[in-house]
Amino acid sequence: MQAMGLIQENQPAKDTLQNKAQLWNHALSFIRSMSLKCAIELGIPDVLHNHGKPITLSELATFLSIPPSKTPALGSLMRLLVHSGLFASHRHQGGGEEESYFLTPTSQLLVKEEKACISPFALTALNWIVLVPGRRLGQWFRAGAAGETPFDMAHGKGLFGETNARAEFNEMFNEAMASDARLVTEVALLRRQWEVLRGVRSVVDVGGGTGTVAKSIAKALPEVRCMVLDLPHVVATIDEEQREGVEFIGGDIFERIPPADAVLLKWILHDWSDEDCIKILKRCKEAIPTKKDGGKVVIIDVVVGVTTDISISVESQLFLDMEMMILTTGKERSEIEWKRLFHAADFSDYKITPSMGLRSVIELYN
Repeated sequence: MQAMGLIQENQPAKDTLQNKAQLWNHALSFIRSMSLKCAIELGIPDVLHNHGKPITLSELATFLSIPPSKTPALGSLMRLLVHSGLFASHRHQGGGEEESYFLTPTSQLLVKEEKACISPFALTALNWIVLVPGRRLGQWFRAGAAGETPFDMAHGKGLFGETNARAEFNEMFNEAMASDARLVTEVALLRRQWEVLRGVRSVVDVGGGTGTVAKSIAKALPEVRCMVLDLPHVVATIDEEQREGVEFIGGDIFERIPPADAVLLKWILHDWSDEDCIKILKRCKEAIPTKKDGGKVVIIDVVVGVTTDISISVESQLFLDMEMMILTTGKERSEIEWKRLFHAADFSDYKITPSMGLRSVIELYN
């Protein structure tokens, strides 16, 4: 009985320690992000992939040209990344030999040789230009004015103004969007998602960047005329030999969208406020024929709470919502919020298909 009483008395202290540990995890979670960045920059996923079998810490240090004095530090990095599920490890029976490391399905997506490699996206998300505005979030909430974003406060201009002003960051940003587009393309081809465009004669990918998605559509549906509309400084980076049959058009999505049977908006509307989204959607409505004549808008974007894997993707959706708040005037939207936009832009009907993990395919009709 005395022991039971001691356990009960100690329970509040135990709860306090658990709560403290949880707060530490929140406060120090940036270490996980920086460790991911470090692993990509060192080329660890590529070394594990090229080695073809589990690799020991000493072998990994040798391949990476890490000084022997820093091999224990590399061990700490790998221990954290194994714990977080990015890499995996094992020891041979008996436990006497060195631990060996290998890729997981997650870290396979960081290998440069992979078509769906998302390392450029991860490195852009962890670039200082993108990270610094997050430190202004508290200041932004107190500032009162709704128009300025934390990114504006940190850099004196918006995200797209910064890409226009910094050629190196613009190149990094475009490659990040292209890497995400390649991932979407792989999933779309695997799941026959471009069937959503079957029967249309033309499609314009609005904000389509360097044309990764449009080129994929052109290959999957060669009978379809494929166009990309993006800002002039983005289109200017595309050489003629890189176009692969896709038409690139420099312009402003708020002014005019080229006429087409289908308008594609992949991860575009989450960058913009509700008011701006309505303007964009109205331009889309002007560009397409009626539903009866085969017209549609295809949106690939987050619908908060709607995923193909709710155990993982909802938290990612919430992170993205905060990221949009920091970087842009946009946000991630629930189905109710999407429906309000569609109604305000005078569309008659829509259909949501959760088929891309944390993103869905939305078909929108005149």
